[in-house]
Amino acid sequence: MIKKLLIISVLVFFSNCIWAQNGEFEKGYYIDNNNNKVDCLINNLDWNYNPNQFEYKTEENAIPKTMLFSEFKEFSVGTEYKFVKATVKIDKTSDKIDSRSSLKTMNFVEDELVLRVRVEGKASLYSYNNGEYLRFFYSTATAKFVPLSYKVYFNLQESEYAKNETYKQELLNTLKCDNISQTDINHLQYSSSSLTDFFIKYNTCSGELTDKFVAKKVFDTFDLFVKAGVGISSFSLDFAGYNADFDKKAFVRASVEAEINFSNSFKKWSVVFEPSYLRYNNTYTFNTTTNYKSKLDYTLIDLSFGFKRYVMLNKNTFLFIRGNISYGMPIHQSELTFSGTVNGQRVITSMYPSLGIGALYDKKYLVDIRYEYNKELFSIAQSKMSTIAVMMGYKFF
Repeated sequence: MIKKLLIISVLVFFSNCIWAQNGEFEKGYYIDNNNNKVDCLINNLDWNYNPNQFEYKTEENAIPKTMLFSEFKEFSVGTEYKFVKATVKIDKTSDKIDSRSSLKTMNFVEDELVLRVRVEGKASLYSYNNGEYLRFFYSTATAKFVPLSYKVYFNLQESEYAKNETYKQELLNTLKCDNISQTDINHLQYSSSSLTDFFIKYNTCSGELTDKFVAKKVFDTFDLFVKAGVGISSFSLDFAGYNADFDKKAFVRASVEAEINFSNSFKKWSVVFEPSYLRYNNTYTFNTTTNYKSKLDYTLIDLSFGFKRYVMLNKNTFLFIRGNISYGMPIHQSELTFSGTVNGQRVITSMYPSLGIGALYDKKYLVDIRYEYNKELFSIAQSKMSTIAVMMGYKFF
């Protein structure tokens, strides 16, 4: 019953929260359609894609409101994110490999979009990303929101992918400065980091200060937790005509969990590596008259790899789900023995999946509930071991 509830909880959590956007309200502003600039608190969602709306509050305790695409011209939050609305010419050909065009020429259409400001200065850089394609634009004193022409296409004659990199010549013709060389142009990549560096170099060369809007890692990217807890395992066996369902048995488990955060904000997506140590032993009596028994003595080093997905409840409390694949290595003569026999069945190394759900408090204390299932312990016997474990942890690095 417990394992079913855990699986259901994980699935409900996943389906409702996996794509949920969670952030913190930070100081920012927006400019409305009447050119009024309003200072406020904006929900910083660490946008991977360009948003068409945002949440804001007029003060800390106010109820959040949603500002729609049609209601603003510009908004900014923190020092990393600034967005402006503009009418641009854009090629909407997909960047995905299976959808790329066979045409080298750009296919521009006009659209009104929310652009992310990357660099602001004498020459400004903007980007637009909707998951299907990534495009860049620039502005100068004489031209506004000009698209940088770039396209990966399939060359039918050569039967291979090729690149239209016209943007390099466009920048060479437009952004002229003594420190900008042909080599700089040749080394350019159609990416945020490369183009940002180039525009900063141009603005610096032109003697104008540059505002740079780059999302920065404001939280640790690596955490180390020490964890300990209790597990309860069920074990069933079908071997040489002997069928046994061992009683559930508790055991102690200890581990160290290394976690790498791949999100710009605090722990949205993380990958984890967790080596664990546990010992389990249990006995099953086949016949109470003869006292014929089977004993499983199982000591394990468990190497677990997986991911976590966090959802923030408040500034101090985060919920997470996790999925893992574990590699269990038995040690210390782990085996199954029977009464009156000398040689037992050795426990084999095995791989098995697990699901989990838990909570992190104050960014250092955690509780982790995990269900491991379908452990195969023997090569010549049919067996199943499933485990529910509850772990408590503390971040020490």
